[in-house]
Amino acid sequence: MAHDAVDEEGGAEQDEPIPDDAPQPTAVLIRPEDLRTSLGAIWRNLRQAYYVTPCWHAEFYVGLAYSGFISVSQAVPARSGGESIPLLIPEIQRSYGVLHYANLHIERNVAKRAAHYELRFDTAFDDVLAALCEYHENCWLLPEYCSLLRTLHKRGRMPVPSGASGAQFEVHSVELYDTRDGTLVAGEVGYAIGSLFTSLTGFTRAGHPSAGKVQLAGLACVLEHSGSALWNLGHPPREANDRLPASMLYKREIGVTVMPRRAFLRQWIAARDAPLLELTRAVETLRAHCTREGSGAHTPAGVPLGSLLKARRLAQPPKGATAQGARAGLPASPPFEDVAERNQGVHASAPS
Repeated sequence: MAHDAVDEEGGAEQDEPIPDDAPQPTAVLIRPEDLRTSLGAIWRNLRQAYYVTPCWHAEFYVGLAYSGFISVSQAVPARSGGESIPLLIPEIQRSYGVLHYANLHIERNVAKRAAHYELRFDTAFDDVLAALCEYHENCWLLPEYCSLLRTLHKRGRMPVPSGASGAQFEVHSVELYDTRDGTLVAGEVGYAIGSLFTSLTGFTRAGHPSAGKVQLAGLACVLEHSGSALWNLGHPPREANDRLPASMLYKREIGVTVMPRRAFLRQWIAARDAPLLELTRAVETLRAHCTREGSGAHTPAGVPLGSLLKARRLAQPPKGATAQGARAGLPASPPFEDVAERNQGVHASAPS
């Protein structure tokens, strides 16, 4: 059993905490066959996080993702002095930044600024990739990685080669548009496996305050409505210390918590073979709801976020308190049904 492979030789209760910023051992070569023969040992080796492979096969990438790795890429100089070699760098993180939807926290100013934004999925994949490469200095999205993501996106839903019968994988682009001028102002790429969603990287255009947070909050609402068990946002937020500056604190502001590797993998394994997230269906339902609520003009492909974020915010526990049973008025279908009631007794874990 996969859970046994995670917990063998001691469970999470015996884990010695290893900070994410602790020195990392040299990256270790990983091969496709290692996912069949050595995965348990990889999961249990809490000191090793980074691996490396020259293999860019789509099936191998999907198998890595199914196993809990998040992959980036890097070009390294050839020893002979020729062209650089593009390498895939899969990371099985020491800890993960995770959103459980009961912890989702939408700030007041984010809900207010959402009035002129609309969220779409998979309508401008190449535009999102181009924006990501432009936004990030020394972006890890090498041309080979972008090509791989395009290939996977064109395939749509695909079976996980190493997964249980019925396990599926799908790459998505998430796009936030300003409805006043139709411009793409924020977005990200990620993928769904079972009832899980993993974000890879995102961007925000200059001149659009809080657009990134609006996009994240809107995506969280769509994922929650689609029945997602867990949102994996990769590296967790980090406070400043004597060695490193603060990093990705925006994740904590929306409710992301830190989960050690073994605890994360147990939840990951429990949900990765579930039916694949129906993001298109969730978008259609939420768009219809927002139309009834009079959210203004929008395209057939998008969800207007003004009323959606305002309604979802009413269902969250107040900062530092428990929910008092406020109803959000969201579509009467899981998981938005009785959101406020499900949040009763749940303390908000993120600050305003």
